[in-house]
Amino acid sequence: MKASKTMTPIVARCGYRCDLCPAYKENIHGPEDQQRTSDGWFKYYGFRIPPEQICCDGCRDERPGACRIDANCPIRPCVIARGMETCGDCPELGCKHFESRAVTRQSVEKRFGAPMPPEDYRKFVLPYERSGLRRDGDQETPMTKRTIQAGEPIAVKQAATRIVRELHALTDPRKAEVAQRFVATPIQALGIDAPTLRGLARDWVRRLQPTWHLREARALCGLLFQQPHIETRAAGFLVLGGFSSEFDPGLCRQAERWLNRYLDNWALVDGFASSVLSPLLQRYPECSAELRRWIKSKCMWTRRAVVVTLVPFARHGEQLALAFELAESLLEEKEDLMHKAVGWLLREAGKTNPRRLKTFLLHHRGAVPRTTVRYAIERFSASERKRLLKQTRR
Repeated sequence: MKASKTMTPIVARCGYRCDLCPAYKENIHGPEDQQRTSDGWFKYYGFRIPPEQICCDGCRDERPGACRIDANCPIRPCVIARGMETCGDCPELGCKHFESRAVTRQSVEKRFGAPMPPEDYRKFVLPYERSGLRRDGDQETPMTKRTIQAGEPIAVKQAATRIVRELHALTDPRKAEVAQRFVATPIQALGIDAPTLRGLARDWVRRLQPTWHLREARALCGLLFQQPHIETRAAGFLVLGGFSSEFDPGLCRQAERWLNRYLDNWALVDGFASSVLSPLLQRYPECSAELRRWIKSKCMWTRRAVVVTLVPFARHGEQLALAFELAESLLEEKEDLMHKAVGWLLREAGKTNPRRLKTFLLHHRGAVPRTTVRYAIERFSASERKRLLKQTRR
């Protein structure tokens, strides 16, 4: 089964892409397509629909007797009753109905217990990732077209909805594939480069700062963290970082909860550390007590966040005692991503105090993971690197 290359995007009320769905009538060319769809849904979602029943007219079809695969969907009547085109127009985006139909590659692969082949992803997950809430062809209400001006009051959920829409309009599948290879661990990406993402976040900070305070920024960050795509979650902490002048020590506990629940790859963790945790530690040095506690966390991402938080300080010769203390506490760390992070921290510390770095490496010798050593000594001369690698060998 292949969807027509010239088919106009058809957006369901919930944001699913009917034109990409293997059950859509235009994509069914025979019983074999129906069977493949029935088998694929059962394989990845655990429900079985008889093949002969798989041929959907889509929820936009208002004709009497129109065939819909999910005749009991709660979203369609809700959107129609509110006079909206899709869930993307709703200020309550993320409600229980919306979340009950949420599909992400990560959740499907977690249930299935293995990575999905690319072709299966395109057939059985991509149509249901709510890409319909972000395509240029979506119909928009006058409210959604209007740009929020600086100083104009806006509710947290409304801001979250618009940020999601703006990000999704920038989707680039080719860049998304590159992002997946770059991050290595399974992610969902829109394919937005860092400068564009940061520019969008700065725009929103400018619009929100005149009327918002830290409370609203934290709430917005929490909502965006619940989105599946890496760029949307990154936008959450980038906007929150724009309110760093209002940070308070209580943000530490919230940050820990976010790390344990929503930040699940090195790109998000490192960005969150530099945008939120480093400014927080700069403003409240007493938060170092929390970092000492976090370094013992069972969550690797929380431990990594601690290390990356200290990188900008070490680079300027600050917090070196804490940096070396935490590096020492991680010598028995098993995760390679942690070995690299500790090596990065030590390398930055060595920029301003190379003697202290060499003393640390030689004192612990074979106890320091080789990856950590190699990262830590990158700034030394070739001859010095060779000597240190030999002297620190296990």
